[in-house]
Amino acid sequence: MSPADMAAFVDHHLTTENFSRYIASENHRVLVLRESSSIVGYALFALDSPPDPSTAHLSDPAISEASGTAELSKFYLLPNHHGRGHATLLMRHVLAAARPHQQRIWLGVNHENHRAQSFYQRNGFIQVGRRDFAVGASTEHDFLLARPLGPCR
Repeated sequence: MSPADMAAFVDHHLTTENFSRYIASENHRVLVLRESSSIVGYALFALDSPPDPSTAHLSDPAISEASGTAELSKFYLLPNHHGRGHATLLMRHVLAAARPHQQRIWLGVNHENHRAQSFYQRNGFIQVGRRDFAVGASTEHDFLLARPLGPCR
């Protein structure tokens, strides 16, 4: 996507106001990974948030059930923290935080992001569908990945 489309997307979606709403929401969880006093990564997931059936093409119909399905919406680390085990640590905490509330978790990953796809597969995610969506003038193509979390308590 173009730098302008990417900047507009970030300016619209990753605002202080949006994150304040996520943090205050009963249906969202924001986890941060710190090194010393600095945030080096974060994850955001939403409870009872299945893929939108109007945009997602799913091979597993259970993923489309609202009850018991969390969406891992954001999962980011600073580039200089890649390959150091930090992503695995953050993912472990995401899965532990979602497990008491949900039966499964899903995410979208760009079809060209092979490094992220490999990481998610190592963490038990499998491809369950795909979706296309517009970001400015670009059409982005995601693989939808999901994994079970175990029974809700």
